[in-house]
Amino acid sequence: MRFIPILILTVLVFMNDTNGYAQAANYPEFSWEKVPLYLFMRKADAYSQDELRFISTFPIVTVALTTGMNSYGSTEKGSLEAAKAVKELNQNTKILYYKNTMVHYAFYDADADLDSINEPFLRDSTGDTNLHLGLRPLYDLSNASLRRWWVDQVVDMSTHPEIDGIFFDGVGKVISSYLPPKVGEEKQLDVLEGYNALVEDCENRMDPSKIKLANLIRANFQNQGLDYLDAYDGSYIEHFRGDAIWTANSIRAAQTAARDGKIICMTFDMGDELPDGLEVWEKDGYIVGNDAFQDQFQYCLALFLICAEEYSYFYFHDGYGVNQFDNNRIWMKRFAEYDMPLGKPAGPAEQEGFVYKREFEHASVLVDIETKTASITWDSTSLNTKKTSSDLLLEACYKRGANQLEIRMIRARKATYSITNIGGSTIRSGHLENEITLIDTCDFVPGIYFVNVFSKEHRLTQKVVIN
Repeated sequence: MRFIPILILTVLVFMNDTNGYAQAANYPEFSWEKVPLYLFMRKADAYSQDELRFISTFPIVTVALTTGMNSYGSTEKGSLEAAKAVKELNQNTKILYYKNTMVHYAFYDADADLDSINEPFLRDSTGDTNLHLGLRPLYDLSNASLRRWWVDQVVDMSTHPEIDGIFFDGVGKVISSYLPPKVGEEKQLDVLEGYNALVEDCENRMDPSKIKLANLIRANFQNQGLDYLDAYDGSYIEHFRGDAIWTANSIRAAQTAARDGKIICMTFDMGDELPDGLEVWEKDGYIVGNDAFQDQFQYCLALFLICAEEYSYFYFHDGYGVNQFDNNRIWMKRFAEYDMPLGKPAGPAEQEGFVYKREFEHASVLVDIETKTASITWDSTSLNTKKTSSDLLLEACYKRGANQLEIRMIRARKATYSITNIGGSTIRSGHLENEITLIDTCDFVPGIYFVNVFSKEHRLTQKVVIN
């Protein structure tokens, strides 16, 4: 039997003299005022000034592989140029440099040194090295020379002042059942031992103030990958949704890590469950979609809010590529919910079976992971309801005889609406294009409902009784 050591590393902290608690010195800015956001993207050409301004509004950003390589010659050069440009606009944005621990993506200057390393890649029983989707090689981390090459470039990039840390991708391929079918169990153990050595080398050689974020937590990993998280400041999380058991495991792991003070960057791909042809457009500066789109977004945001603690960040995206040919439908666009006041949580989420509930200062969250539905009810007392001659006025009136709900907007621009019941479930949502909108209420159960209207300037809520 072979013993594979698990590395336990220490995160640098300092004591905040003003309030007496320990806090990570190098962590990104964080606030409960609104939904805290994360960004991960790649673009082979240089970012435009508008794109740089958009990127600089995020507290933590990963500049991924291929960044700027067409404009500057390599991922290293392009990432540094992008990071410098963002820092000129906002010094507080934390920039993470991307490197995959297992998959060899040939977009780096450092690749030129691979030729001097003997057997840098894993091979299957036929001698094939393109073991990642049949397209790319996988690093043989049991090779000390390969590890030294990998760590050298990561440490070198982390020394640049505009780079605040490293994003370690591909960790799951080392710690899961991914490798044995390709190279056998014995080789997988060798690679795992090499991975532990690589992580230890990074810890010993990197500036301890630099962030180390790993793509690590996953529902189907043993203990969801938490056994390896001590080596990092936090985890990027993808593939969060699945059936009820999968999603419950994701929630448990994310909550555990977040409550331990780890950075959590939770990402959701809108294309996972929605068709490629989904129409998404923009109204008054905010992203708008059909009911299926809105429901999926709300479900994802609610899952995040059920798990979030200080230093947790949310990212809902249409793919990571933002090149022109990627046709990214929501790049540089914003959801109205991102500008809603959130406030601190009243406590951890409550769970009953597959249903989770959590209260925030200005919002109530309800998630059913078995039906994959959710509602977020925003507190109308926290919203801007000031009325002047140029402001939006909301009047919602139930017409009992006609079984209709009349929503009247006075002096209004185009807006979106949702109608929620007293339990917080969304019953109807859509767009308000005209001053008066009539909504059929024949299928509404008698009771109390809330009409929520969102425009670029306002978030208004009115209670309506339907009987």
